[in-house]
Amino acid sequence: LGTALVLLSLMILMVQRYQGCRPVETGGGFHLLAVSLWLLAIGTMVTAAMTAKSGASLACYEWPSCDGTFFPALDDPLLRIHYIHRTLAALTGIGLLVMLFWSRAGGWSGISSRALLACLLVAVQIGLGAVVILREVPRWSQSAHQATGVLLFVVLSGILWLVVRGRLQGNEGHAGLSGARSAV
Repeated sequence: LGTALVLLSLMILMVQRYQGCRPVETGGGFHLLAVSLWLLAIGTMVTAAMTAKSGASLACYEWPSCDGTFFPALDDPLLRIHYIHRTLAALTGIGLLVMLFWSRAGGWSGISSRALLACLLVAVQIGLGAVVILREVPRWSQSAHQATGVLLFVVLSGILWLVVRGRLQGNEGHAGLSGARSAV
């Protein structure tokens, strides 16, 4: 799964690069947010694979609560896997909302349009996740849920590329980095 995601992301990033997408110079805090969201997305997908393969998809029989509560006892290992996946997904969604508002406030339209797309994909993910649980894992919704997760990861990879490249280009004028580059 990890190798496939990296290859897919690299292909998308190559297309993005050759289409003339300009990197965006942001502050260090926004850079940290982009990296954190990308890592959260990877964690969410890893726990999603664990949830599907271990049979933990229906460890919570209700949605949005889990067996009548939002903080269930985590004695059952399958419930624990499922709940960790939900928690990471929720943190990713909240972080994306923060990214959307922050990028709009910063006037970074290249990032805010992608953050809006990511938020829309999260909304679709939430709906598909609910269908997976409430309809007891129909094959079509499970596949759609996974495909949307991959698309979300690709969008987050694109955002991360814009932010990291912008940060690197912003540091090109820094005397220490310029001197180090000329020495190499």
